[in-house]
Amino acid sequence: MGPDTGRFDGGWRNMSQNETEISFEMKHSGSRQLYEYWSDLRGGRPTPYRSEVSARGIGRSLTSNTFILETLGEGVRRFRLAGTSLYNIFGLELRGMNALSIMDRKNHARLSSILDECLAAPSVCVLTCQATAPKGEKLSLEIFIAPLRSDFDQMNRMLGAVHILDEQDATIPPAPRKCSIVR
Repeated sequence: MGPDTGRFDGGWRNMSQNETEISFEMKHSGSRQLYEYWSDLRGGRPTPYRSEVSARGIGRSLTSNTFILETLGEGVRRFRLAGTSLYNIFGLELRGMNALSIMDRKNHARLSSILDECLAAPSVCVLTCQATAPKGEKLSLEIFIAPLRSDFDQMNRMLGAVHILDEQDATIPPAPRKCSIVR
């Protein structure tokens, strides 16, 4: 494992080209599995290409929690793809929506900064968030984000996943939830 050159105290760090392990905690096994898939794809490069990512490669059990973000311009990122579990968590279809739409307003700038760093470094990011529905129900979530290159060699895509940390909460019905970053 290479030296830790972490930036964000709660979960992102630069990845050396040959590094295959991480030093920050991923609480959910799905995040660890998606990281391993992403790391295998990059094969010693800083990041893999978006065209190398496939639902088959990610695996049936993870695709429903997975998303791909695309950069449209300065600070504007939208969900290009969003798995079905994301609808259950956030109570709406995320495909085509701005990535900030899942965050409460006071966390927009923070998430935007994290996504900028994820692409610039390039860095893997793991966030712990609390998602709150209008009636006050709360879910603890883990959000994993890893950078991808476009086929034009631009660092403008991100592979990610959202997982509910407490399995007992997985039965809570869909609702329009907003996230706040815990760490």
